[in-house]
Amino acid sequence: MELDREGLPTGYFIREVNEGLFFKDRDEYEATLRAEFGLTADEEGHTIFPEEEFTKDDSIYNKYHDKLDEWLDSRCNRRYVLQYYKDRRRYLSPKTIQAQNRIQR
Repeated sequence: MELDREGLPTGYFIREVNEGLFFKDRDEYEATLRAEFGLTADEEGHTIFPEEEFTKDDSIYNKYHDKLDEWLDSRCNRRYVLQYYKDRRRYLSPKTIQAQNRIQR
């Protein structure tokens, strides 16, 4: 099994990329972003956004996800280029994106 920075098993098999460490770093970065934008998370760790127009460029939702996407783009291999994720979020509602993600999984 993979080990994290503290030497504890992550639950993932050993691979080229330490997935457990990546997910831990991502969760820590998301917690930092939530603090920066004054947001909270639900019991499952999903960020709760205020009711607003999600497609507006200056919405908290888009600012938060722009920073998260830039972080992910610099630290992992993604299927599409960064601009794809930004455009998708501006043209599709969050519920539509969730449905699309469930289908693609």
